[in-house]
Amino acid sequence: MKSLTEHRFGSVAALNEALYQWSLAILLRAFDQHEQVSMLVSGGRTPLPFYARLAQAPLPWSRLQMALCDERWISADMELSNEHAIRNAFAGNPQVLQNFTSMKTPHEHAGAAVDTCNQRYATLPWPPALTVLGMGSDGHTASLFPGATGLDHALHAQGFCAAIKALPSQITGPCVERMTLTLWALLQSRHTALLITGEDKWHVYQAAREREDQQRPVSLLLHRAAAIDVFWCA
Repeated sequence: MKSLTEHRFGSVAALNEALYQWSLAILLRAFDQHEQVSMLVSGGRTPLPFYARLAQAPLPWSRLQMALCDERWISADMELSNEHAIRNAFAGNPQVLQNFTSMKTPHEHAGAAVDTCNQRYATLPWPPALTVLGMGSDGHTASLFPGATGLDHALHAQGFCAAIKALPSQITGPCVERMTLTLWALLQSRHTALLITGEDKWHVYQAAREREDQQRPVSLLLHRAAAIDVFWCA
């Protein structure tokens, strides 16, 4: 591990407040150093209050480009879509959404859309200043699911995006076809926040922190990221 810092909190509210302050400082430094800045965001319930708070931050939003870490291969206006959740979270600041890069394309299957997604992500200011990720109880992050069809390619490809078909489970729900950033793309970020809630996930994280294991894809990120901060609460 190059630089891993753990932050533990007694409540989700305290976690989100600390994440907000930490992220704001990172983004402000990035704007001081670069004309254009990018930020990669994930779906899920945990970060949504943080996004809503960040939307009100005094940032030069016209200089920030936001993009997803992964997406279910469903229409972006459906409730389970990560883009749908992100757009709702930032709805209080329409300027953010003017510079939002979508993963979903009109292609029927994610595999046919990889080239288009790679072209979209190639236009982002790179590397990203900040990436916000979550982790599942199976050790996945973004849509790098253990045992998924396409996982090996997503872990070794040098492009931005990869198509994944996860094994159906309670964690994936019905949407097993996904587009995800590759491990290579995730590792480019200058700063990464990994959000974890619950004792069960803390134990999964600890096991992933101990050694790299493709059966817990998050472990590859933990061991290889240049700078990763873990934010956890019970």
